[in-house]
Amino acid sequence: MHGPYVVLSPIAKSHPFEERRVHVGPDEDPLKIGRAVARLKAAKDNAIFDCKSYVACLVAHGCIYAMVQLFDASGQMIEAGGTLSSGELNGEDILALIDDKAKFEVTSKEQLRRAQEERAESALRLADIDRSLIQMLEAKLSETVGAYEAKVNDCTNSQIALVETERRLVAAEEKASTAETRLGEMESKAQHERSVSYLVRLLVNALNNNPTVNENDHWLAMLYEVLRERNIAGDAVPEPPVIKMPKGDLTSNELIGCKKCEHIKDLNAREVLIRAEMESYLKDNLQLQARVRDLESELAIAVSPVCIGKPQLELDSAQTLGVSPPERRNHAQSTAAPPGHAEPLVLDRLQDTVFIISLAPFLAIILLMLAPLHVRFMQYIKQD
Repeated sequence: MHGPYVVLSPIAKSHPFEERRVHVGPDEDPLKIGRAVARLKAAKDNAIFDCKSYVACLVAHGCIYAMVQLFDASGQMIEAGGTLSSGELNGEDILALIDDKAKFEVTSKEQLRRAQEERAESALRLADIDRSLIQMLEAKLSETVGAYEAKVNDCTNSQIALVETERRLVAAEEKASTAETRLGEMESKAQHERSVSYLVRLLVNALNNNPTVNENDHWLAMLYEVLRERNIAGDAVPEPPVIKMPKGDLTSNELIGCKKCEHIKDLNAREVLIRAEMESYLKDNLQLQARVRDLESELAIAVSPVCIGKPQLELDSAQTLGVSPPERRNHAQSTAAPPGHAEPLVLDRLQDTVFIISLAPFLAIILLMLAPLHVRFMQYIKQD
């Protein structure tokens, strides 16, 4: 064999085998020592042993014992032969390796156990974190859904309230316009009533100052014109009053004789009664006008924007001024009635009351028509 090679020879401790001469190749092709397999068979030129020799050596001593001799390429021995492995030295190394292996196994098992425990603990922590995170997200989601539903309900209620408020606002505007129209009519009627009462006071003052017949006719004509403008309907005065002198037999001695004193007394008493009744009618007229002004102020307050949602103005039994008491309506009926009919009913009642008040000047006119006749008759009796 040429080139460097190794001679393997059995020794006493090893299993017997034939001497081997194994060629030593370069570093890329190292020497292979091992058990024979299907592709590598035991031969004289390799370090492959059959199963029997390999297993026997490993079982007996844990290694293969052989005499190793190194030769160079020229065949000269480089190193004297020696055993491949010493039994005692290899046993100590093996024990040390076994101890190291046992320590390494214990350490590795402990580290592996700790790693497994840490892994299990980490898995539990991750599961707890996932569970708590899921619960928190579900709670937040339920709160968000509840808040969204509440906001949707609030929005729906706000829209309904807005529609209802707009409807009420439109109804209130219609009521306000109707009330303004009625208030204008009532103001015009009150203005006529004030003008009538003013003329009545002037006429009473003129009668108290003993005016002439022409002045009485003038005041009565003015009062008639005002009343005719005030009452244009069928209840107006059909004709202006005409003052007529009392008819009687001026030459009758019986009328002037025995009954003169009694008639004068009756006339004086009647004059006093007429004046007292006229004053009472004037007082009643002034009270009624004050009541009309109070009702106008209450109506103005009732139709104001602040009092739109309050109950409508109604006249009770103390406010009927002697006329038949109106029907009282409860709050449920006023709310159940249509919004366009509650206020016109109250205004119609107020208008009826004002109309009844306006009839008072007619009574004063009748008394004023009788007063000049009474004065003239008294002057005629005094002259006689």
